[in-house]
Amino acid sequence: MNIALPIEEAEKIDLYCKEKNISQNGFFREAAKEKMEREK
Repeated sequence: MNIALPIEEAEKIDLYCKEKNISQNGFFREAAKEKMEREK
């Protein structure tokens, strides 16, 4: 899966993931799971 993001958003996500020591793939997977749970 490829996701197109504005550079500023991509940089923020990259920094967040580095600070939390998580992969970007893991970040997006967790975000998707949380959204799906909220919208049940």
